[in-house]
Amino acid sequence: MILKAKTAGLATVMAALGRLSQALDAGRPNNQTEESHHQNWAPNTGDQIRDLERCRDLDLLHPFLQTASNNNGISSSHVFDDFENPEGMNKRIEREQEAVGSMSDGHPDKPSRLNNLGNRLFNRFERLGNLDDINNAIARHQAAVSLTPDGHLDKPSRLNNLGNSLGTRFERLGNLDDIDNAIARQQAAVDLTPDGHPDKPSRLNNLGSSLHIRFQQLGNLDDIDNAIAQQQAAVNLTPD
Repeated sequence: MILKAKTAGLATVMAALGRLSQALDAGRPNNQTEESHHQNWAPNTGDQIRDLERCRDLDLLHPFLQTASNNNGISSSHVFDDFENPEGMNKRIEREQEAVGSMSDGHPDKPSRLNNLGNRLFNRFERLGNLDDINNAIARHQAAVSLTPDGHLDKPSRLNNLGNSLGTRFERLGNLDDIDNAIARQQAAVDLTPDGHPDKPSRLNNLGSSLHIRFQQLGNLDDIDNAIAQQQAAVNLTPD
């Protein structure tokens, strides 16, 4: 009976983890690095996280968390560490803030650390919904972009992250300046990404999604035409 219950519990947890993994994968390439933590404008993962919360409340989550997260290949993002231990998430952000604060603007690692801090703040906003976190994420992503010289290999990914954070704040607050700025940053990221780059399709898709959102707000036919063109280009560059 115990083995049967554990097996059923594992199946429940794995199903919940699978749904969360699919939601994250829909918005993030498999070869994601810390630098490009939210390369794609990921869908809202609230439903999937609530599934995991139900598993936790039923005492199903803890025994299988490490195995399941390894099987889903997303443990490196700290999603499940943060889910189980919000205090650890807060401490990681505090350490990152201290590290960034100790660096001069000319330090070669400062743009990367700012970008990573922005990613962590973005994740905490997605988890808890505190507007200070998305505002601070945008500020850190903007600083990372500003300190990254033109021609740097990471400039497109940092522009993309900034655009995605702005788009997320627009979804929360509805300020049209945010969606305009998101589109501008995502367009810049696309323009700086060569056609053979593995992230080009996802960046085109992000841009198309933002244009579609603005069309829904304002009804400008140019936006929907451009959205279709960007997403068609994303499809064309995506292998079968």
